[in-house]
Formats: sequence, C-alpha cells, structure tokens
Amino acid sequence: MLTFFTIMLVLASLSVHELGHAWAMSERNIPIKRISLLGMPWPNITWRLPIRLKRFPDAEWVLHPLIIGAYVDTVEEKVLNRIPPRDRIYIAAMGPIASIVAGIILIGFAVTAIRIDAANAITVRALYSMGISIASLTVLWFLRDLIARFICPLVGVAMIGLIVLAIIKLGIWNSFVGPIGLVDMVHTYAGSETDVHKRFVAGGVEYFAIWNTFYFAGTLSIVIGLSNLLPLSPLDGGHIFVAHMSAKWRTRYEYVTGCALAALIAVAVTSDILRIMNM
Repeated sequence: MLTFFTIMLVLASLSVHELGHAWAMSERNIPIKRISLLGMPWPNITWRLPIRLKRFPDAEWVLHPLIIGAYVDTVEEKVLNRIPPRDRIYIAAMGPIASIVAGIILIGFAVTAIRIDAANAITVRALYSMGISIASLTVLWFLRDLIARFICPLVGVAMIGLIVLAIIKLGIWNSFVGPIGLVDMVHTYAGSETDVHKRFVAGGVEYFAIWNTFYFAGTLSIVIGLSNLLPLSPLDGGHIFVAHMSAKWRTRYEYVTGCALAALIAVAVTSDILRIMNM
C-alpha cells in the first residue's frame, strides 16, 4: 500500500513538472491547447478531465494510459521557436524548477512531521525545518527568472560532471538505474526504516513509514528536476542550451545529444537486466 502511495506521489510530481511549463507559457502569453497531467498520447486513448482554470482558458486537460510522463501542447507547435531565447529558457527551466519545488514541499512536510514529538507538540526543530522549506520556496519563486537563465545551465553542466564522476568511481553499469531499478528502489525504501531517518524511529516517532514515503517521493522529484537539466535533447536542459543557437547548429546539437541520451537510457536498462541476472 505504501509503495503504491509513493508511486502516486511521484506521478503527481510529474504532473507538477508539466504545470511548471504551462505556467511559464501562460506568463509569456503562449496559448495552450492541451495539458496532459499524466501519460503520453500513445496509444491514441484520451480521458478528458472537467477542469477549467482562468489562467488556461482554452486548454484541454487530459490523462493517457501510458503513464511514463506528461506533456503540454501549444496551439501552434512551432510557436516556441519564434519567441525570444530568454523566454524559451524560462519556459524550459520552469518544469525542473517546479519538480524541485514539489520535492522541497514533500521533504519539508516529512521532516517537519517526523520532528513532532510523541505528544504531538511542535518542536523547535520542526519549526526550523518548516522555516527552511518556506524560505527555499520563496527564493525559488521570486528569483525563478534569474535561476532559469543562470543557475539551471550551470546545474546541467554539473550534472554531467556528476555522471562522469559516478562512472569513474562505480563503473558504468553501477552508475545508472533504469525503470526496473527505480521500481525496486520505491519498493525497498517506501515505508522502510532503512534510510537516514531511521534514528527517528528510535525516538518514538509515530507513523514513520508514512512520512518516509513523502521524504522518498520528494527526493525523487528533486532528482527528476535536476536530471531534466542535463544539456541533452529532448530534455529541458537541452532546450535551454539551444535557445541561443542558430537553426543549423541547433539541429546538430539536438542530434548529437539525442544520441547521447539514448545511449544513457540503453545503459540504464542494460544495468537493470544485469542486476536481475545476477540476483
């Protein structure tokens, strides 16, 4: 049950990611045709949701059965290529920023909850955790434009460095986790007492397993946001890096980095298979 709950939280964070893109598009006055809260349009099965929001007056809200992501469709597909590079960067970066915001909220909620004592009294440490979460969210929101333009590209490059460092230290097959490994992680850590918060169990914290699901889902949401900043097409980081390129160089960059991303995915899936074979 806790594993299912954790998966639902992670899927909800994917929806938040796309809502970040949609919010940025609305701020830049780009008309939105469709918002998929969950799922990709294959096979051609669509469930329409009775949602109407003033910020997205003409948008159609949908779900799809292929729940491996979500997406936002504009009224005109090529409209994003005609807007200024600064706006393209902002729209691309707001998805990862939204994922990080969702992760901070989930982790902040979990850490605050597990620092409430057995008498259900708010402790100083719980207030401290809550304050850090609120302060982080405030900074992210009011400085989101600067973060999108300057911090996100740097984080994308740093993520490449972390991948190279992980490969050097752990080896190529142990540095990546594919979909099977991800599901196994959810099953292992959701509701378990094996992570860094195990000490709170010894302190008599009630309902620890529930808070642990929030903590794990929040961590995964932040990882999803940071991973999307990798400067590889078609990730958001790739869109950020091609924003100032000419059409010719953009095509070349997208082709090369798209192949690199496909190779990373192939390695991740292969590492999952090798783990299963060695079990």
